[in-house]
Amino acid sequence: MSSNMERAKEWLRREKQWRANNEPTDYLDIAISALEKQMPKAVDDGLLNYSNLPISRCPICSSSGISPYKDRYCYNCGQLLKWEDTWNRRTKES
Repeated sequence: MSSNMERAKEWLRREKQWRANNEPTDYLDIAISALEKQMPKAVDDGLLNYSNLPISRCPICSSSGISPYKDRYCYNCGQLLKWEDTWNRRTKES
């Protein structure tokens, strides 16, 4: 699925370059942005809270308080979150 999204994003970027001289391309920027939000990004958990536990943050907008138990998307910006890397790191540290 991700490779299809990558191809679609690349096609939209090429389409934007081709149309840039002839017409407005704002709609293509919106489409690219929406497509990028559907591509999972790894959660940032480099900070620790007062109990020395990792704080999970969105990799795009840095909103904190997201949880692997309830949040598939960032509640602030809508980015699809990828929790697998976070779980693998936490498991190895334990």
